[in-house]
Amino acid sequence: MSNDTRDIFSGLKARKPQYVLGTKNGDIRTSNVTEEKILDAIDDIEDNGCVYLEKCVPVVLVSDAKAYSIDYFKDSSIAVCFMVNGYMLRMWRSDVDCDMAADIMCDFFRTASLPDMTGWHCQKIHPEEEEAEEELCVDGEDFPYFGCQDVVGALENIIEGKSRWIMISLKAMAGISTSAGVTMIPLRPPDTKLNM
Repeated sequence: MSNDTRDIFSGLKARKPQYVLGTKNGDIRTSNVTEEKILDAIDDIEDNGCVYLEKCVPVVLVSDAKAYSIDYFKDSSIAVCFMVNGYMLRMWRSDVDCDMAADIMCDFFRTASLPDMTGWHCQKIHPEEEEAEEELCVDGEDFPYFGCQDVVGALENIIEGKSRWIMISLKAMAGISTSAGVTMIPLRPPDTKLNM
């Protein structure tokens, strides 16, 4: 990062209600954020444990990197949280007093600007989503290793009445979906008409 803050959203766009203010102890969780509420939460950091300010529409730094939260902790550390290529990262530093934390968080609230993070520590938190397992289940029997032909065969067994139901759980496909899909296909009673 450069020595300048990044003013991504200035003026009216930055002042729209796009933030959530919360605390670790759960006393505060509101989207009705004001600078006064931010300052009050930071002043009560000992009771709150942690104060976080999340931006509902993250600040896009580059195509695959977004800043979405600034968190201040009662141990006087502050963190800027990012999503980078599907991983949650945070840049943090310690020895930040309440006044400096208030300035950083209020700047983020007013203009979506980030502090200069030169010399801050970087930490990988965890993947955005753990990899889901693929699974095929036919009439309660699990088939952990299967291919396309197995799925087609299971569907044919449903159509022919040999099986009562199948469940297919597939991994999220990179770049296409952010969550895995589960499809349950029951046996169609013979007297119902199939509408397509």
